[in-house]
Amino acid sequence: NSMVEGIAIALFGWILLRSLGRQNSSTRFAVWFSAMVAIAALPLFENSAAGNAMGVHSAFRLPGIAAVYVFVLWAAVAGVGLARIALGFWRLRQLRRSCTAIDSDRLDPVVRDTLSKFSSRRNVTLDVSERVRVPVAIGFLKPAIIIPKWALEELPALELNAVLLHEFAHL
Repeated sequence: NSMVEGIAIALFGWILLRSLGRQNSSTRFAVWFSAMVAIAALPLFENSAAGNAMGVHSAFRLPGIAAVYVFVLWAAVAGVGLARIALGFWRLRQLRRSCTAIDSDRLDPVVRDTLSKFSSRRNVTLDVSERVRVPVAIGFLKPAIIIPKWALEELPALELNAVLLHEFAHL
């Protein structure tokens, strides 16, 4: 019932961003999130007493059984999406359990200094694993940086320090 108004709001957001020129991701997020909230709120305003007094009616109606089928289809798709997310979290947990903590005494002083600077703000563990091919930052409550075993053995201290700084930026 709000398709035309929703398209108008989305076009307004697009025109606004185009007229502002190149913006950072925070500004783009704020504009698109505001547009999404406005579109989601449209049905609340159309079902008001003023809207009904003006003779606003549904654009189309579904038979009861069709609505049930649409809901079941939506629930199945949403369930598959949630299952994929749960599987991803389970795999991250398995990865974390397979990691080995890196002894900071074995690290170069430059890398050790970077680790101590950033770990003082937020307790981050540095781990090594053969299961990852590239360095990765994981964890919300217990963040960790996982370095591939080859990178720990082959990268010079300055490159390893740059990798560590990059992963800290993700956290």
